[in-house]
Amino acid sequence: MDRVNGTLAAVQGALKTVQAEHDPSDLAYSLGMNLFILAIGWIVFSVMRACGWDCRPDKAHTPKPVAETAQAENYVAFLEECRNLFITQTALSAVATTINGGISAMTVGIAGGTVNTAMGLNSQGLSVLCVDTVVRGLIALLYVEKLRRRIQIPPMNKRDRDQIKRTIWLSGLPKYDRETREVFKFKDSDFDRVASDLTEALQEDMVKDIIGKVKKSKIKVHVAPIVDQLHRASVNMINAMEHMDAVAAELNKYHSGCWGKARAWYYKGQYLKYSERVPKLQFALKRLEKEKKGLAGSAFVTFETVKDRDHFLKKKPKCWE
Repeated sequence: MDRVNGTLAAVQGALKTVQAEHDPSDLAYSLGMNLFILAIGWIVFSVMRACGWDCRPDKAHTPKPVAETAQAENYVAFLEECRNLFITQTALSAVATTINGGISAMTVGIAGGTVNTAMGLNSQGLSVLCVDTVVRGLIALLYVEKLRRRIQIPPMNKRDRDQIKRTIWLSGLPKYDRETREVFKFKDSDFDRVASDLTEALQEDMVKDIIGKVKKSKIKVHVAPIVDQLHRASVNMINAMEHMDAVAAELNKYHSGCWGKARAWYYKGQYLKYSERVPKLQFALKRLEKEKKGLAGSAFVTFETVKDRDHFLKKKPKCWE
């Protein structure tokens, strides 16, 4: 008990020191500076909007909204539940602060009174803080459960669901020569041959291991190559093409006045830059597509039946040994 009282006394001393260092007048000055900077920002934004310098998209070139998908609806649901959670927690904090510290705590000391709501904290107040923490945690769990119930599963037809059930992600395939330590580099035709050899090995293993199985099962194997550079080049090309299209749309607009002519001159230079860059990126992408690629060490394997899939999930294939 003495140890608890000593801890509470230390906490109270630290809180008094913090309160002494942060005078209400300093907090009022800080709040006033924030409001002043906000007002200046709003004035600058209004001037830019009046001069047409804002970043609002032109209605004539605004893309039409795409059809809503389950992924988009799930993302919106996530944002909504996060918003509701933050509003609820904020309201709870406002109520708890007002009850414990009065209205002066909500006005950060401008109206006078005590700013620190933890002054005079005793064993009972510490218990209240613990209960408050538990309540906030339960509220967070409540909104997580609400989000879980709002999540939608993307629509799939019966054939796709059945194919996903029969497909596994097989990892641990060799990626380099164990003797020379050289990484395997294959062309597209070589990947097809690797997939064919792996399919034959899996089929032979199933015939030997499963009793009474004579006919080979149909297995589809897609060996995964390393496409990091290819993906990066593809993204760069797509971004460059999108920038070029956006700049071309701006050039088609009528720009009046000195500022409009300056903008037209800038967009013309940007269009010429991307006109030279896009063909180079397309050539680099085609070159990477034709080059040899390394093995990622994994493959998608789709079996004929779920029973065949379970065979590989429950037992290591002999062809690996």
